[in-house]
Amino acid sequence: MTNDGDVFFNIDSRLLFQLGEKLVTNRAVALAELVKNSYDADATWVTVRLENIRQIGGMITVEDNGSGMTLPTFKKTWMRIATIDKEENPISKKYNRKKAGEKGIGRFACRRLSKKLIIKSVAETEKGNKEELNATFDWTAFTPGSDVDKIPVKYNTKPVDTKTSTGTTLILEDTNEVWNGWDIRRLRNELTELISPITFKSEIELKKTPEEYDPGFYVDFDCPEFPGKEDALDKTFFKNAWAKLSGYVDENGVATYEVRVINKILHKIEKTFKRIETFKYIRNVKFEAHIFSYRNDLFKGSEWSMRKSREIGHERGGIKVYADNFRVFGYGEKNDDWLRLDYDRARSLVGLDEEVSGYVEEDKRPGLRLFRNHHLFGHVVLVKNSNPMLEITVNRERLIDNEAFEELRTFVRLGIDFATVLYSNEVYKDQKEKMKKKEAEEETRRKAEEEKRKKTEEARRKAEEEARRAEEERKKESGGKGKKSGGREKKG
Repeated sequence: MTNDGDVFFNIDSRLLFQLGEKLVTNRAVALAELVKNSYDADATWVTVRLENIRQIGGMITVEDNGSGMTLPTFKKTWMRIATIDKEENPISKKYNRKKAGEKGIGRFACRRLSKKLIIKSVAETEKGNKEELNATFDWTAFTPGSDVDKIPVKYNTKPVDTKTSTGTTLILEDTNEVWNGWDIRRLRNELTELISPITFKSEIELKKTPEEYDPGFYVDFDCPEFPGKEDALDKTFFKNAWAKLSGYVDENGVATYEVRVINKILHKIEKTFKRIETFKYIRNVKFEAHIFSYRNDLFKGSEWSMRKSREIGHERGGIKVYADNFRVFGYGEKNDDWLRLDYDRARSLVGLDEEVSGYVEEDKRPGLRLFRNHHLFGHVVLVKNSNPMLEITVNRERLIDNEAFEELRTFVRLGIDFATVLYSNEVYKDQKEKMKKKEAEEETRRKAEEEKRKKTEEARRKAEEEARRAEEERKKESGGKGKKSGGREKKG
């Protein structure tokens, strides 16, 4: 007797553990994914607040003024694992933003951070009314061995006044870990630099009314226990850079670079370099970096001291990577050397990429002046649609290491090598001029000392000659008196 039928997959709650604690290992990444959800919901601001987090059991709140979630949206997106909603609706409704969140990481990041999640969201329904949704996730209920679809998530909805602002608040209660000052400082830096520097650069300039442009997206951070502040570095800081380096790979894979000197050592240089060989795997990639040379002469009259700027460089310098609008974590962090700058500088390599050797002048060892990460403040921005091989790893912390990533590294590093050669030329000439000046000063000093010695010697010789003559005169006078005296005695 045969027995035919159908069976279906079900999901063990352990999967949430794998997607939460195991997948999202970086707490800054976990919070960044929640911030991305606010961006996708057309929020113009989001506030991340951490309270009582010096010990386990604190609270994290992520609040925004986005479009919020209606109950149908909540069921279709938050309550469906591996939803394809963002593939089906890749552009936001209000500001036409390309959505940043992927693979539903955000909701599982909540489990990474705390034991309980409360969602409060106000949204406009299809009928034009406003509705408030409240839902509670008790992550401890999702124990290994239980079926995810058998554990209820309590929710309720209620109508609210049409004047009520839309938005979503995520309350993460009973945090899993302790946060210290270093954790908070790093998180501040990460969230401050989460958005690509070029995302909203020209929007407001091009359009006239608020309805016509994306007004931007601001991330605010609040932690009463660690009240310090890390702001984005402003224009006054970058005015102290030696030069600005920019590069671009076009739709055909052709890379072009430009170096424009801001504070000259000898010359106000503006030079471009176009790579002959095209890149095979990367397209539409932009790169910008301010290059600092920590020299006293470049900081004269600045409100930033060279010492303070160098400290900032060691703490926040590096080249960060952005995919579309948001940062790919891991690159450009303190002690990260994805461009192998510190590594090659430590090896004292004398040469640089042969492609820029044509710009080498008198200094034949430009590699000894290769810029290190703390000299650079920059970013590379890639368009994901143009670079399908530049994939972000599932845990959102790096790019997959493949041929396309190696080309991305080559693209950025070549620009830095180009700038290094130009800088090396300047420093070499400057040192030669200073050496000539020093030699001229030394020659002048030597001649002055020789002249002084000669004058001293001449004065001594004259003094000795005068003393000799005086002595001779004295002897003559003394001898004459003796003869007169002797003659008188003989006569008597």
